[in-house]
Amino acid sequence: MNFQQIVAIFFVTCCLLFTVNFAHAAPQTIEATGVYVMDTERDETFAVAQDRARKEALRAAVEQSGLYLQGVSKSVNNKLTKDELQVLAAAILKVQSENVSKKVDGKNIEFTVSITALVDADSVNLDELVAKKKSWERRVEENQRQQKEYEQLKAENERLKVDYAKATNDSERKKIRDATTANNKLFQANQYLDKSLDMLNAGEWLSSLDESKKALETDPTNADALASRARAHVKANQLEVAKDEITQAIALNPNNNEYKVILGNVYFAAGEYDNALDTYNQVLTVDANNVEAYFQRGMIYFDRDKDYDKAIAEFDIAVAKNPDYAEVYYKRGMAYFNKNLNNSDMLNRNAPPNNLIGAFDNFSKYLTFDNAPNKADATQLRKNVAGMLYERYRMTGETELAEKYFSFFNDGGDAATHIKRGKDYLNPDMSVTNESPADKVKRLDNAIAEFTKAIELEPDNADAYGGRAEAYIDKGWNNQEFLPYAKERPFFDLASKDANKCLELNPNHQGAKIVLERIKSVNSSSEDPNLAKDPGQFVRDKLAELKRQTQENVDEVNRRREEVNRKIEESNRRHEEKMRQILGR
Repeated sequence: MNFQQIVAIFFVTCCLLFTVNFAHAAPQTIEATGVYVMDTERDETFAVAQDRARKEALRAAVEQSGLYLQGVSKSVNNKLTKDELQVLAAAILKVQSENVSKKVDGKNIEFTVSITALVDADSVNLDELVAKKKSWERRVEENQRQQKEYEQLKAENERLKVDYAKATNDSERKKIRDATTANNKLFQANQYLDKSLDMLNAGEWLSSLDESKKALETDPTNADALASRARAHVKANQLEVAKDEITQAIALNPNNNEYKVILGNVYFAAGEYDNALDTYNQVLTVDANNVEAYFQRGMIYFDRDKDYDKAIAEFDIAVAKNPDYAEVYYKRGMAYFNKNLNNSDMLNRNAPPNNLIGAFDNFSKYLTFDNAPNKADATQLRKNVAGMLYERYRMTGETELAEKYFSFFNDGGDAATHIKRGKDYLNPDMSVTNESPADKVKRLDNAIAEFTKAIELEPDNADAYGGRAEAYIDKGWNNQEFLPYAKERPFFDLASKDANKCLELNPNHQGAKIVLERIKSVNSSSEDPNLAKDPGQFVRDKLAELKRQTQENVDEVNRRREEVNRKIEESNRRHEEKMRQILGR
């Protein structure tokens, strides 16, 4: 086969010079070359010929990027399809430089495009991206469409080259040149469209509009370019323009369900909920697995109807079909929270706070997605919900659950936080009325641990010493160190030491003074002369007095419980008001 025969057929050669150290997953440099031979007699243009060579160079680089990823990640190697691997490999491939050269040989011009690219697996969390691969389903579908169209145009172009070489008269050659011009335009339009979609997916919708405009100038009947523009114009809130463009796209391709979903989204953004709902229903009649249609139908129930149960039902279907659809979790969390605003979980203390738990769990799931756009709001919303759950469980005495949500509600680790937690453990309303001795010991130990952490952080914090003194004396009381015959009083001794330290730091600390008064009372009882006269009667009298004091304490606890409940309900109201402000922002 001579040289003229070889160049008569479109071909690409790829030279890949790269070394991969798979063990350390170091960033790798890829050098790829694409070659395209242009036939000047067939009315091909320099720009298209160069773009064809560049396209092949990029395809070769992406292929090697994929091989690199398979070598450094088991999850990439075992869990991705070929199309998914292409999308991921292209996403982390960064072109560093490009060189174009031309070589003339008679009527043919050989274009060579050489690129140098960098691929760095450590720049992303590959395992997480693979685990959430459903979140880039649309990009995979777009890539499949792009590759299919490219292969079709490439095959047609190769056929036209062969046909032109075989043509026997000017009429045949003109027909082939016209077909070549049409092929070149479609190729160029698709190149612009690919750039438009990449920019749209990256959130650069203004640049996306520029590229899709070029696509339509080259190919006015490109329905995908019209759909891309409609999506971008929705982002720009130019809804009438978007409606016109997507209507044109549907007219060109009436069977494309994705276009109809975009039309539904335009209606939704314009507040035309009935039209939007009808459109989504039409889509789901044809494609029962269209996740976007379920999500958007849920949004209609959420926004227009305020029917949060129906919205949640639609969101449930959406995440069941695509567990990696981040936005669904955010909106489902909002739906659960709004259900709570309408029927507060705080009002029914005998039933689990399912609405608040649903809100908390969905906001938490949403925050696991790296590309979640509303992370700041979701973080604040989860914090507020956690505060409400903390108060709810604290009020019902479910200490472990209260502790779980406290860590989200009070995410700081300063001394003030530990002191607050210690005081919450001391508060009788953290326990149910029939608290067991073991539970009481555990509660007091938790309080002591919190105050101790505060002292470690701020050794001169009077409140920390005062709080620990109260915990120690309560524990000593539980250990019956108040009895006159108690030979040792270790917890009273620790309480006395902390109370004195507290008063040294703050002479006006009332809690520490009360602790010392209680200890003094116990010590005076031990020295009471009645103890020697009739020890039995003395103990009975003291127990009767203790019973009376206990009843007074119970009455005081009940009074305090009512006061605390009132404050909790007020706190809940403030939380809900803050949430309404966030929602209205």
